[in-house]
Amino acid sequence: MQQVLLSGSPRVSFYHLHSRGTHRGRIGRVMHKIIACGRNNGISTKPQELVNLSGEPTTPLGSALLVLGCPQVPVQTSIALYLINRLKKSGIVPVVAGNKSANALLVIADPDRHYLGEVMDLDRAVAMITEKKRDFDRCFVFIHNDAGISYAATMGAISKAKIFTLIYGEHFDELVKQVDFPCTIIAAKAVHNPMPLKKAIDEVTPWAA
Repeated sequence: MQQVLLSGSPRVSFYHLHSRGTHRGRIGRVMHKIIACGRNNGISTKPQELVNLSGEPTTPLGSALLVLGCPQVPVQTSIALYLINRLKKSGIVPVVAGNKSANALLVIADPDRHYLGEVMDLDRAVAMITEKKRDFDRCFVFIHNDAGISYAATMGAISKAKIFTLIYGEHFDELVKQVDFPCTIIAAKAVHNPMPLKKAIDEVTPWAA
């Protein structure tokens, strides 16, 4: 295990690299990176007001938004359901915001809503947060391409939520280098097998953050 601590003002970056062995057939590294600067790490310290504006649903305290993009990489759906389950067990209310395909995969996979709660269109979620009609304590942005990076940056700008970026796919390490805003990065080379990304999530325990 290698740890490198880089300190400086106003940003502190912590890299934690896990080597899972060099034997043939072993899964490669799992990496997460925390970028902290300003705005109390993106955490709102004031309790949210549960106000119903323009007939829109309110968000209770202890809430999380899962931002899902195009489900091109197979692990997205299974990791989303896993994260939803862990959040609910910790008393956090998860809300899914994705495009039509991403939402449909989750709804079809969980028709009786054992895990899923509220599911909404991603553009609608962005509009509601921008207009200050709704916000969340945590925001998990699923990223496997440049568009995901843009959505995460947008969420960091418009929301008071603590931002977690879940970066995966064949070229996850190149995407990690593009993140230059305050967030917690959880990254792994996961395409068809969700286990490397699940392990990275479990190490960070974002439901306890």
